[in-house]
Amino acid sequence: MVRFLHNHLILLPGDEIRVYSETVFNTVQSVSINGIVRSPGTYNLKTGMTLKDLILEAGGLNANVYRYRAEVARIDPLNNNLDEYAEVITFNMDEKFSVSSASSNDGSKKEFSATSNGFQLNPYDLVSIRPDPYFSDQKQVTISGEVLYPGQYTILTSDEKITDIIERAGGLRPNAYPDASQYTRQGVKINASFSDIIKNPKSKLNFKVQNGDEIIMVPRPNVVRITGEVNTVGIHKYVSGKRLRYYLSLAGGLNPDADKRNIWVEYPNGDSKKYNQWSLVSPKVIDGSSIAVGKKKEEEPFDRTEFAKEVTAILANLAQTVVVVVLAVR
Repeated sequence: MVRFLHNHLILLPGDEIRVYSETVFNTVQSVSINGIVRSPGTYNLKTGMTLKDLILEAGGLNANVYRYRAEVARIDPLNNNLDEYAEVITFNMDEKFSVSSASSNDGSKKEFSATSNGFQLNPYDLVSIRPDPYFSDQKQVTISGEVLYPGQYTILTSDEKITDIIERAGGLRPNAYPDASQYTRQGVKINASFSDIIKNPKSKLNFKVQNGDEIIMVPRPNVVRITGEVNTVGIHKYVSGKRLRYYLSLAGGLNPDADKRNIWVEYPNGDSKKYNQWSLVSPKVIDGSSIAVGKKKEEEPFDRTEFAKEVTAILANLAQTVVVVVLAVR
């Protein structure tokens, strides 16, 4: 018989007391977070836990942002509709975790469970933190070489172009040579016709600059490089107005292995032009050009004995065919 004294259970000899963990009776519930936080993952839901608490427990933001958007995907444990999965609640937040403009996935403004410290989380909420697309660090372009004020320049708008950066750098120095200047993006050289875009900034050839782009305005080289199948390869002095044939002659002419159908003039802006040996006028050569002379393809030497064998076999087959035709006619 169980005895009570003043609502307290009286223990008797031989009684056994067993103490259980609280988790046996209370299932640990969780919330999850992903996006621009340092430690995304799943965390235990604590009593009164808010959106701010979860962000801080996840290590805070991993990016230097001023504003961001928090999206809370919430399920209804009592939902009986198989076609409805979750409700999405969206907030705009700032760097102080101030919540504003709460709305649900149906586009309506709603009042949600909140405390004085912010939006309160429910079990199994999934939080996604996304950066504000209108806020970012400054984007910069580097310009060096023959401009008045070389250095790094912050991109002001998405429409800013190469000529805008050159103008902000004070323009070109007298010795600048746009035709041989370089434009690189992520370490890759991009062929850009600087002369054309400087003359006509509205040209379609004018590039819109991007973060990390580099513009290098070089001085005039006053040289022409000749490579390939000529008698004297190397670098020669540029002479204004002279064309391809002049420089081939300057290099001692073509050697016996030269392929006259494979001669190219490569211009410093990345363009190139092929030499036509039957043309009256050879291609123009400008300062900083390169001339490349190709080599003839190697051909197998003519084997007279093998040729004679093949001719004999053909004649024998032909004679045999004639005999068969004659016999068939008879």
